[in-house]
Amino acid sequence: MSMSNISISISISIKECCRRLSVQGVLSYEELMVLSREVKLPWCGVKLEGCVGLLYNGGLYTQCGKVVEGEYCSRCKSKKESGKWNGSVSDRMNCKIGEYSVDGKNEISYMKWLSKNGISREMSEREASSRGLSIPLEHFVERERVRRGRKREPIVDPVVESVVDPVVESVVESVVDPVVELVVESVVDPVVESVVDPVVESVVDPVVESVVELVVESVVDPVLELVVELVVDPVVELVVDPVVESVVDPVVELVVEPVKKKRGRPRKEKSVSSNSEGEELIASLLKERKEQIEPESSSKKDDLGDSDEEETLVIKIEIDGKTYLKSKDNTVFDFMSHDELGIWNEKEQKIVVE
Repeated sequence: MSMSNISISISISIKECCRRLSVQGVLSYEELMVLSREVKLPWCGVKLEGCVGLLYNGGLYTQCGKVVEGEYCSRCKSKKESGKWNGSVSDRMNCKIGEYSVDGKNEISYMKWLSKNGISREMSEREASSRGLSIPLEHFVERERVRRGRKREPIVDPVVESVVDPVVESVVESVVDPVVELVVESVVDPVVESVVDPVVESVVDPVVESVVELVVESVVDPVLELVVELVVDPVVELVVDPVVESVVDPVVELVVEPVKKKRGRPRKEKSVSSNSEGEELIASLLKERKEQIEPESSSKKDDLGDSDEEETLVIKIEIDGKTYLKSKDNTVFDFMSHDELGIWNEKEQKIVVE
């Protein structure tokens, strides 16, 4: 006779029947409960033989397992047709342990079920072993309950707020703060000045300077040189140089003071330097030249008709670090004496003496 038939015949529950039999020494309570199949197992992640529908066993969604020829038993079929369907084994296997739910109804924790039914973990593991199963460890982890609701605000004692707090604040301001300032001023600051500052000056600063210099020399300078070479120089060649040749050079030739040259040797006169010597020098020389020209303008007009001198426009050039004057026909003159030195050979980049 099964345990369920015994409990029915004497009108007591199976648990009470197991308890009375254990008192009589038949078997232990746990063994009797296991034999009576009263220890329900949670979902163990294994598909068993029989009906593959799911039952809600006291909050545990487990496989029906009733022996049938097809997939579902008659009870599970009727539930599926009526819409009270708890799902199938395939649905259960696609969900993590503890997260399966039907219409918002979640499975309960297995530890909660064991505690509610007075069954120990050892009893459940023994039951699983008797069926050739193993209960996953996730079922034996207690789930934390998240309490919802408003946070309780801390209760502030009126006496503390009105009496204690002002006293504490006054003590802190009058005693604690001055003591802290005194300690910092008399202890911390001298230690910093005598120990930390010298270490920083003698060790940290040199290291920082050496590191910065090394970084600048090894990283920044090469990058700048590369940028100048790849970006600045091409821009200068494409934009600045054409502007200088087409605009600045003609202006310089017009501004530079013409040098009067005799048929034999040029006349010694002050020449006006190019814009490269600076705008101030050009302005002063032009002003000086203007002052010289104004009082002699009438006499010079007369002299120009009879004089055997001729004017030659020249520009200042630099050859091998030395300054010369050069006319449009490439005649080169000494910068100071205005003596004719030869012809400038552009191809060979030298003065050819005739």
